[in-house]
Amino acid sequence: MKEGYLQNKIREQNDRILALENEVKTLLKIVTVSKDNYDQAKELMIKASNVEQYTLSNYSSKNMIIKIIKKEMIKYFFSKP
Repeated sequence: MKEGYLQNKIREQNDRILALENEVKTLLKIVTVSKDNYDQAKELMIKASNVEQYTLSNYSSKNMIIKIIKKEMIKYFFSKP
């Protein structure tokens, strides 16, 4: 019983993480980071780092979101011509 409950919780959390990754990818497509709109990108990162509803603890949520954003931003920058 307890094992099934934990598996469901893990599955729910993984689904939330995947949804968040997709949301971050979409936001990064919208916000093109350049010197002109650096403040916009910074604001996006601050907003995303304040999201607390995606994991079980606020601390891990903020760190996870920042890691996802950094990973996606690096991919985004290196994919630009």
